[in-house]
Amino acid sequence: ASYLSGGYASGEFRGLGVPLPPTLEEDLREKPAVQALSKLGMDNYLGALPDRQAQQDYVDFYAHLHRVVDEKIGRLLAALGRADDPRSLRSRTVIVRTSDHGEMGLSHGGLRQKIFNAYEETIRVPLVVSSPHLFPRARESDALASLLDIVPTFLGLAGAPPRPERFDGHDLGPLLRAEAESVRDAVLFTYDDHQAGTALQDAAGQPNRIRCVRDERWKYAVYLDPARRAAPEYEMYDLAGDPNETRNLLYKQ
Repeated sequence: ASYLSGGYASGEFRGLGVPLPPTLEEDLREKPAVQALSKLGMDNYLGALPDRQAQQDYVDFYAHLHRVVDEKIGRLLAALGRADDPRSLRSRTVIVRTSDHGEMGLSHGGLRQKIFNAYEETIRVPLVVSSPHLFPRARESDALASLLDIVPTFLGLAGAPPRPERFDGHDLGPLLRAEAESVRDAVLFTYDDHQAGTALQDAAGQPNRIRCVRDERWKYAVYLDPARRAAPEYEMYDLAGDPNETRNLLYKQ
């Protein structure tokens, strides 16, 4: 109900009809234990979603917030001028829109936000690069990319010489210019926010630090306790055969 105290009303978003995730009722018993523990914490800290209407309101409200953000971004872009005007600041500016994490949106048994997991809902984020002068034609790519790639990409677009010894990321320029189909074979995702936005230390239990490698088809993750009091736990998914990540192959009998 915090959207009410934030100044929003249910009439602004109720009825958008965003589909509930197919893994809403997933059983997490074959997944790392911290996921189920964090779900209990979310119900306590964020408030339970006791019925379908509350669940639907949650995903619809999240979608509505995207509309709110889009309007604000639109105001900034309009202030830069028209994209088709070569004299405008807009035509001479490279604009990148991205995010630091995704939103679980009640997937995988009703998880919310982005804590203690490496699911696609969390690690797949928007990455949109816009420059009417450099990239006059829109294109999309399924190539792997990382937030670490943004700085090398900016430097490359600015004409700086490549310095791979200084950065872990890759210049995405060849992808943006359609000169290459990919610039990396895999991405590394890590999660170390053991407080997860609270004042508590390791509130969700151990192991809770994540090291995950994802390539075009496979995802492998290990959950670690840095004090080694709890044994590691593992996940592996075949994203081609199981895009919803419901079958943890490392726990398959």
